Amino acid sequence: MCLSGHLNMYKRAVVLGLAILVTQQIVGQNEKPYSASYFMEWGNKDTIAIETFTLYQNQIYGKTVHGFPENYVRHFDIEYDKDGSIRELNYLYNDLTNTSMPINSKTGYLPYRFSAKLNDGLLDFRSLKKSTQENDQGLTRIAHKTDGYHFNGDWIPIISQFEWLVSWFLDQDVQKIESLKFINAYVGVHNLQLERISENHIRFWSNISEAIEIYIDDDGRIETIDAIGSVWNLNIHRTEPVDIEHYTDRFKNRPTIGNPSPHELIAATIGGTTIEIDFGRPSMRGRKIFGNIVPFGEVWRTGAGAATTISFDKDLQFGDQKVKAGKYNVYSLPMEDSFILILNSKLDAWGSVHLPEYDVVHLPMNLKEQPEIVDKFTIELSKKRHGGILMFKWENLVATIDFFSI
Repeated sequence: MCLSGHLNMYKRAVVLGLAILVTQQIVGQNEKPYSASYFMEWGNKDTIAIETFTLYQNQIYGKTVHGFPENYVRHFDIEYDKDGSIRELNYLYNDLTNTSMPINSKTGYLPYRFSAKLNDGLLDFRSLKKSTQENDQGLTRIAHKTDGYHFNGDWIPIISQFEWLVSWFLDQDVQKIESLKFINAYVGVHNLQLERISENHIRFWSNISEAIEIYIDDDGRIETIDAIGSVWNLNIHRTEPVDIEHYTDRFKNRPTIGNPSPHELIAATIGGTTIEIDFGRPSMRGRKIFGNIVPFGEVWRTGAGAATTISFDKDLQFGDQKVKAGKYNVYSLPMEDSFILILNSKLDAWGSVHLPEYDVVHLPMNLKEQPEIVDKFTIELSKKRHGGILMFKWENLVATIDFFSI
């Protein structure tokens, strides 16, 4: 063989070697297909979803049966880049009776299909729903500027996204990564970080959700996820792969849940001041709330979903603190023996995103226990001499604060 032939063979070998090296960097421990199932339970041990997936190289794909916000089967496939970011995502939302057919959504929340693609810093979401008078095509497109897309949030997320992120994170051999992005098409782009707490414990944290604790086995595969107190309030555990079709009958007869924390608007005129409060109303659903679903010592959105808001058209005085007329996001800080009301001026923040630099005032509330259990979170306004009372009630706790117009 001539010298040029040897050189060409050498060049091809170098290129092939580089390609193998790059592939190994992307794949890590995913060189062989890995399959498992997750069972997802709400805090009252209600199995709300079951997912079976396969993770191979830089892709995950599989199927999930859901009981929230209504009953359906979701098919999914997600492709990743070597930086851990989602390159392309596709979901199909199908009927339980025939899992090859698209769902006819009873709540209107679920589309036929949903996709996302990241290209040159622009994340393009497409959602195809049943056409309506407002949208004859049924197609909604939303774009976000972002340099990464590492986790897609949803009513119930595709849990195998955690498996991918953990696998990729372990390959980086670092204690913490902070430059990741948690994205929901409608809520927007939020920061996400992963942190190695111990050999078998990884913490997933985002400024749109409280910390989620991930526990892995000695092979680096997820065994359990504790998402209680997060936006999903799920306990998640791994099993051997199960056939999702065997579970569809169990979900067919479940009542449609819809939004489990619908928003309610209350209004009152007290002392010549008109006050309006818009808040999500989560239910206990058999769960322990304070000190569990709502942890002590952590800022709480004081409701569910979009931020709770309060507005008043005249200045008010709460205790010895004056607050100017306007509209504010409402947060609170529950503790075992006290309760703090927080009014915040960052109105475009999602409910679980508390930005303390925008806090306007921290107001101590009176706290007491009552024998009656309140299943659905409740906010009330009532009149009293020379002013009014703002009251929060949930589980067996009641927090109140007096106010009057200035």
